[in-house]
Formats: sequence, structure tokens, C-alpha cells
Amino acid sequence: SSDLFPVTIESKIGQFAKMGASSALYNSLEIGPGYGRFSRLFLAWRLNFYVDLLPHCKSKIEKLFRPEQHKYIRFYTTDRTACPEIPNHAVNFVFSWDTFTFFTQEHIREYLRDLFRVVLPGGYVFIHYANCEYDRDLNETKRGYWNYNTKSAMEKIIRETGYDVIEMDQFSPGANYAMNTTTLHTHTSSYWVD
Repeated sequence: SSDLFPVTIESKIGQFAKMGASSALYNSLEIGPGYGRFSRLFLAWRLNFYVDLLPHCKSKIEKLFRPEQHKYIRFYTTDRTACPEIPNHAVNFVFSWDTFTFFTQEHIREYLRDLFRVVLPGGYVFIHYANCEYDRDLNETKRGYWNYNTKSAMEKIIRETGYDVIEMDQFSPGANYAMNTTTLHTHTSSYWVD
């Protein structure tokens, strides 16, 4: 059911939030939070970065949090993929839902390269993407809503940009995700290809 879908994502994020007391030592990043459908789920992390193209989303995100929590959130706008305000190796968990489905494969590649700078070695990247091997995703692409992508193309992009694939699966039609990680050997160079 559609009611289970957000609960399933919340459970998946919760697995990373409960990685012992250590999650409170690290920071998270949400890309394309929009109006904050999942943004409150990152409170287990010490500091939460939010990046969106739309500046007006900042006020929507801030309204989700009590004023005393605002010191734990940072909102930045980006023109495409860059966000120089986020320090190098600043986050151990990146999340994006309903954003990468709109990107071309080249834009995804560019974003993952830029993200590599901010993710700690061993950090996780959890991304929703279009898999046009399935009818629902293909229909969204044909109507011009999403950009064309497939699981195999996404896996190739992930590996080419220096990440290891942990899991690629689907919660429900149109809800494909990839869970990636950086490793110590991939972080020693700026670009790594299998």
C-alpha cells in the first residue's frame, strides 16, 4: 500500500541512524528535500545539511524544526551539483528521494563526483533513481517527467565515480534505490574506475 512506502523509507534511514551512538558524531546531507517529506528523519545525526535548487525550500525545511533545532540544520542552494559550503569529508550519510529521477545520466555522474568530496570514507549514499526496465519508470520518462536510466547504467555510473554498490533494489514500482558506499581505497584518489 502507498501508506507503507514512507514507512519503508523511514525504516531504511533508521537503520543508519541507529548505528550505535556514533551517528550523533556524524552529519547527514539530504539532496533535493523540497518541502521536507523526509527531512525530519535525520535528527539522529549531529548536523544536517540540506541542498536544493529552490531557495524558497529553506523556509519550508526550517518550519519542520523547532527553533532550538535550527542550530543543527544548514540549508544551501546549488546551481547544479556544487555546494562548496559543505566541508570536505563532512557527512557519513547522504539521502535523496524524488530528485535523481529527473537527472540525465551525465548529471548523475557529475553529482556523484561532486558528492565524493563531502562523504567520509565508509559513508553511505542512498539515492532514488529511475529504472526504465520497469513500465512505471519508463512511462514517467516517456511523458517527459523523469529522465531515462536503467539499473545497469546506474550501477556503472556509481562504480565509475568511485563508490561501491551495497544494494540496488525497489520498494515498489517507481521506487528504485541504490545504496552506495565509499571505501578507504577509493578515497585515496579523486576518480577511480573498476
